Amino acid sequence: MGLQDRVSIQVKDAIAEAPGPACDLVYWKDALHHMLDARAAVFWSWQALKPGGIFFANEFVGPTHMQYTDRQLDLAEKVRRSLPEKYLVDPRQPSKRVPMRRTRPDLATFLSVDPTECADSSNILPAIRAFFPEAMVLPTGGVVYMLALNEILSNIHETEDAALLQVLMLADDLCIEAGETLYAVAHARR
Repeated sequence: MGLQDRVSIQVKDAIAEAPGPACDLVYWKDALHHMLDARAAVFWSWQALKPGGIFFANEFVGPTHMQYTDRQLDLAEKVRRSLPEKYLVDPRQPSKRVPMRRTRPDLATFLSVDPTECADSSNILPAIRAFFPEAMVLPTGGVVYMLALNEILSNIHETEDAALLQVLMLADDLCIEAGETLYAVAHARR
């Protein structure tokens, strides 16, 4: 693609040092939610960009450490309760059903497994708005496709159940309209 002389890749803790404006693009894809301080990481991104440089993020922006709100859990439960029985089979234990209500992960266990998972995710969008006030932020859902369907999506056939999938994605869009999203895409220029 003719980019080999225009791209540099460095493997290091970039956040540990204050950058100068040297980058044309700062691209976060499922990594920003692992930063312990979202505000510091977004500020670093702003500092690293040349004037006119592009900031891009495609991230989990839901509750820190996946400590979902009662409203998010309620919406996911309503979706599960609306599904026919055949979709509620636990794929790992076909003789069992998945629970109707999802729960928040136990925080101590969650942190012992990976303390960086969704470490400061609830502060990503406020940080983007603080440093990139003109950013285009597009909520992309997740209350349905991630929270409600996580364990059971494999029970839904992509072509045979296309109409059901379309309705479920519409339900996720309605969650977004109601102010509930777990994921977002954002881009801005410095």
